[in-house]
Amino acid sequence: MKTIPYLSSILPAGLGGVFNSVTFWVFLVQYSIGAFCIYQTVGCFLEIKKKLPARLFLLLGSSLTGGMIIYLADFDNLPPTMAVFMASVCLGCRGSRLKRLTMGLIISCTIFACNALIDNYLTPEHIHGSVLRLAFSIGVYLWARRFSPQKKEFELSAPLWGILLLLTAAPIGIVLCIVLLSVYGEIRNDVQDMTLLGLALFSFAGLLVTVAVLAKQKELEEEQALAEMNENYYKALKEQNFQIRRLKHDLSNHLQTVLSLPEKEKDAYIKTLLENPAAYRTVQYCGDETVNIVLSAKEELMRQKGISFQVDADIPRPLSMEKTDICGILGNALDNAIEGAVLFPEKERYIRLEARLAKGILALKVENPGKEPVMNEKGRPQTTKNDKKSHGYGLLSIQESVKKYGGEVEVRLENGKFTLFLYVNQ
Repeated sequence: MKTIPYLSSILPAGLGGVFNSVTFWVFLVQYSIGAFCIYQTVGCFLEIKKKLPARLFLLLGSSLTGGMIIYLADFDNLPPTMAVFMASVCLGCRGSRLKRLTMGLIISCTIFACNALIDNYLTPEHIHGSVLRLAFSIGVYLWARRFSPQKKEFELSAPLWGILLLLTAAPIGIVLCIVLLSVYGEIRNDVQDMTLLGLALFSFAGLLVTVAVLAKQKELEEEQALAEMNENYYKALKEQNFQIRRLKHDLSNHLQTVLSLPEKEKDAYIKTLLENPAAYRTVQYCGDETVNIVLSAKEELMRQKGISFQVDADIPRPLSMEKTDICGILGNALDNAIEGAVLFPEKERYIRLEARLAKGILALKVENPGKEPVMNEKGRPQTTKNDKKSHGYGLLSIQESVKKYGGEVEVRLENGKFTLFLYVNQ
């Protein structure tokens, strides 16, 4: 079996001359750049964890994968290197298990297929092979950066990941069969092997594009769902405001009806009027009517739940944002705050809202008592409502609307106080 450690093939004899060898330092630079490119390629499709040990382990797996020599009939290099790389992806990245497994196999076997081509057919000299490896690693990274989804935390459904994993079986099988099932010293059809490895590379490229397309489609579906949710939010508030105006218009008729009713029926009729949401007044918090409508509706909801609501809104003029976006940002921010406040005893429930419009920037801060949120498999806060499929989009909706106006969102939990801060350009 022809197995040669990669370093021993290029280092000069004798340890004393290793670090003085130009060849060694050239190789080290190439090796490091190649490993970094593979690491970044993984980061194009998977969200890498922020902890340093996880990042170093992933970088180690990337360096072994990019620099490993893959000879035919080679059982010593390919299986252990693949195992290390898959372990580094699973431990160093976020996402579902199927996602990490599928993307790890696609990326690693793409590199292995290229290495097998280089080591067995393209260059007999290892130092020239390292140049080709570097060029391929850079090319894969630039290609992945071009076609990868914008959101690295994207997640497809389990059936979709299962189908993609199934589709990797053929190209992975080609690479493993050519490398592991070959017999050392046998006469092989080089053109056939090179064609099969080329087809495997082409299949892996197609799978990466497929993942990017599916992720983009999922992102568009989420954006559409959020837009529809904000639109429905705005329509509901608009309808409530219409009911308020209609109730005021019909007030004289209602008073005449009360006067004409028997004594026993008056109390029931008045109670019915008071229970109508349209009876709640719209408080003038600031100079934007949509903000006033949202805050008035949420203040009444907080009153019913025993939450103290403190507002300081310095918005002297109407906002230039779309009304649906104003409803989406304010409504979801306050809904999340209410959801967090009701987890505490009534005497501890409060929500503070501060808003400032100055120099073309709207800044908003919402505070409420908070507990450590339950995180979902994507590493995001999970809603406490029973119907998790229909909820949990509040913060995502806020982020999308704020991003639309070139703003930023920040959330933090300190000393039992949850704070949401954001700003948008006006």
